[in-house]
Amino acid sequence: MRRLDAAEARAGLGDWLGVHSRCFCPPPWNEPTRSLTGYRERVGWHLEQPGFRAFEIRGADGTVTAVAYGWPSAETLPDRPVYRTVADALGPERLRWLWGARPFEVVELMVDPDARGRGLARQLLAELCPADGVSWLVTRGDTPAAAVYRRLGWQQLGSDTTETGVQLDVFVLDPGPPLS
Repeated sequence: MRRLDAAEARAGLGDWLGVHSRCFCPPPWNEPTRSLTGYRERVGWHLEQPGFRAFEIRGADGTVTAVAYGWPSAETLPDRPVYRTVADALGPERLRWLWGARPFEVVELMVDPDARGRGLARQLLAELCPADGVSWLVTRGDTPAAAVYRRLGWQQLGSDTTETGVQLDVFVLDPGPPLS
């Protein structure tokens, strides 16, 4: 496993395209191959976030088999579509709790389908997420990743439909009072 800062991640984005397409082109994501052409652009905003960090795992042949990255959440909720979905999914009380905890955002977790079942997601999340704080992420509840999060102790805190009609669930590790 290798830790990468934003500059190293930017330099290695081409290496991530293969695992990204194998994770997100098949169902239930069904991202069209054309979405891969905009991958570098979408990830560009991610790389600019303060505190960005990533971890990647490569196979014996040197290809990337798993990647996870994220950053500490901003002090205020960014005005971007995914954050509006999170706000709608959580409602004011839970959103206030989550943002008050100064959580860590897990923005992307990709494990090549051929490498699943080996504990790579668990290893990546253990390195990426602060052991003494709250972490959160958004995913579809019908994905293999959602099942992994549940097994690892993440709890679904809310659910909402995006502007494009995709149902997304907000998961939290160490959710504290809102779920008690």
